[in-house]
Amino acid sequence: MASVVVATTTLASAISLAGCGPRVIPETAKNEFEAERIELACDKVEPEAHYALRATNVLLKERKRKNIGIGAFGLSLSFPVSHRPNARLGIYQSNKQQLTSMRSWDETRGGFTDEFVLATSDDPLADPAVRVDVRDRHGTIGYARVHVCELLADKYVSLAQGEGEVAFEVTKLPRGERSVDVHIDGRASPPSDDQMCAGPHGAGVMLLPGQRATIESVRGGVSFGSFDHHRYGPAGVAGKWRSYRYDGLSWVNHGALAFKAFGQVSVAKSGTTIDATEAGCLAFFVNDTDPDNNHGDFVASIKIAEL
Repeated sequence: MASVVVATTTLASAISLAGCGPRVIPETAKNEFEAERIELACDKVEPEAHYALRATNVLLKERKRKNIGIGAFGLSLSFPVSHRPNARLGIYQSNKQQLTSMRSWDETRGGFTDEFVLATSDDPLADPAVRVDVRDRHGTIGYARVHVCELLADKYVSLAQGEGEVAFEVTKLPRGERSVDVHIDGRASPPSDDQMCAGPHGAGVMLLPGQRATIESVRGGVSFGSFDHHRYGPAGVAGKWRSYRYDGLSWVNHGALAFKAFGQVSVAKSGTTIDATEAGCLAFFVNDTDPDNNHGDFVASIKIAEL
């Protein structure tokens, strides 16, 4: 699988352009035209906002064929490297520190999608430039450096020296008080780490720094196993299938609705609150280590408010 890694770079120095007074412009602007284009792009970007970015298409120039000599006669074999690899997107504040990355289960695709959250400052024009780096297992295929406003406004990056191009889906994440219903499939598994919105068949909701999620209610029913067709509520079933409960949730009924958020794992019940100190996910799953033969679903009603 190829990967798209986006890393911030050192920003901007003050320069004078012909006919203009001194101003700070991004390093990525090679001339006045590019500087003005970035300024116009920043007019479309909201200050102090959070955006989710997802790579939707990666088109790459085919790599040079490699010849392999075999025997005294130098028989040559050649093969192309795929020019349309699957892509993963990363956003970094520096070459080593990633801002926020999320993976979520896409039921229609039967696999995971990668999403990254980028925060703008009160002056997006002064925000760091971004390096787009497309890699596969052989190393870097192509790269580009763009201003963050160009990335968010254009949703497109042309890689240097014509190596290819990357298209993005960009979504401004909502703030303010709102209520959402999260539907959790009875087969939902927990995410493997804190940078995932959901495990297989799971569901989650994104929280931004300074937000509080309150679980107002949980409902629904799920049957467990091939022979017990009774549907149990979000509290699960006591006294059965103890060996099929997750570590850390052995005290919780089998099949109970649980959640994972910011390092906390617990049963999901009405009145529970989760505070976000950084962008991250409130992910839901079912306390069943063998969920593939489960049927039904749960619903968690969530109220999200600003602290």
